[in-house]
Amino acid sequence: MIPLRMILGILEAGFFPGCVYLISTWYRRYDLQKRYSIFYLIGCLASACSGILAFGIMQMDGVAGYRGWRWIFIIEGIITCLLGLGGYFLLVDFPGTSETRLHYQHNANVYEIARTRQPCGSSTNENAHSSSDRSTRTEMMPLSSHLI
Repeated sequence: MIPLRMILGILEAGFFPGCVYLISTWYRRYDLQKRYSIFYLIGCLASACSGILAFGIMQMDGVAGYRGWRWIFIIEGIITCLLGLGGYFLLVDFPGTSETRLHYQHNANVYEIARTRQPCGSSTNENAHSSSDRSTRTEMMPLSSHLI
């Protein structure tokens, strides 16, 4: 089991920094703080709920002849596989290279590319930022990237 755990750790090692890097390619400097905090918050909430979920699944001990710990692996494995398949369609690529898998994604990509090419850091741009210029598609990016 120790070699399998080491392989899992090696494969997971680049996930979190990769997500942070991907988020940083989509947003300008003054937009990043909110996205990073949402990303960290989702991680905390997922960690908080995992123990409760495991306790609930553990109560299935004896159903279909399986022990409770096996049900945890079965159910959480199915959830992970479904989220992984969904993530293939929902997870966004880099702004300049993303292909349009869905019609509304193309509009979000064009909008975000134009937005990220604007100059960053000037006080006029930072004060002119409003909540109405956000794309719903890219607001969901931190959630979809963490769920995978």
